[in-house]
Amino acid sequence: MAGIQGDWAYRQEWYGLGGASNPYSQAALLQHRHEVDNRTVMNSAGNQLYAGSTVDRHAAADRTFDVAYKQLEAAYAAENAKREREEAEARHEWEDEQAAIREGAVGRAEEVEPPPAPEEGGGGGGGGGGSGPGSYATVGKKGKKSKIGISSNQPAGGGKKGKGK
Repeated sequence: MAGIQGDWAYRQEWYGLGGASNPYSQAALLQHRHEVDNRTVMNSAGNQLYAGSTVDRHAAADRTFDVAYKQLEAAYAAENAKREREEAEARHEWEDEQAAIREGAVGRAEEVEPPPAPEEGGGGGGGGGGSGPGSYATVGKKGKKSKIGISSNQPAGGGKKGKGK
């Protein structure tokens, strides 16, 4: 996508319509041509400054400029729409690739069997006996022993501890 955006920045300068200030852009060259045409009409008018032919030549120069400018704007808009489509396609391709990578990673993670968990609190102390939901193991914490639920990691009393007793 960086290539598309970089190319678009160049094209904006070339057109000169997207806020870029380039004296050699198409819009600047068109404006210069219009100014030259108007000067030519005025210089050739001589004493006939308000004659019908002079007014007609001014109008023709203005029409030529307007048509050319509209064509330039249409080409700019078409190229901008093309760029937006290309960016959207590139973004969708990238998102699809990322989804495929995630799916592949999940698939590989599901294929790997986790190592067996060691039993904590082992024999002798009444660790609760199973490893299913709701079973308990004795775990030491800062020198104190407490029972925690293996399935929910909550203390056996529902998370309530008596303090100071």
